[in-house]
Amino acid sequence: MFFWKKAEKWHEVRWFNGQRDIYLAMQFADDNSGEDRPTVQRLPSKDPAANAAQQPIDESAMLAEIERALKEYNRMNLCQLRLAGVKYRVKGGANVADHGAAAKKLLNLL
Repeated sequence: MFFWKKAEKWHEVRWFNGQRDIYLAMQFADDNSGEDRPTVQRLPSKDPAANAAQQPIDESAMLAEIERALKEYNRMNLCQLRLAGVKYRVKGGANVADHGAAAKKLLNLL
């Protein structure tokens, strides 16, 4: 197959501010999918010490920040993008609001 299916493409970004570091990948849904809630997957760090130091993140609050950034992007660009999946990796104690900033950076790169 020479072309990517729309549902298989992941858009990735790395966001950092000082010690806080986020890798965020987002997948957008096609118009036919019936899923309402996107899948969320936390990726392990390559550094075992960083894996042990990761603080748990409220994934529903993180997803709300990402959806808020996506809603603003859709409004400003007259789009109807919907989120199908999120993959993320966190280092350095990044908080939920940082995921919103990472999502805005990713959307601005589209």
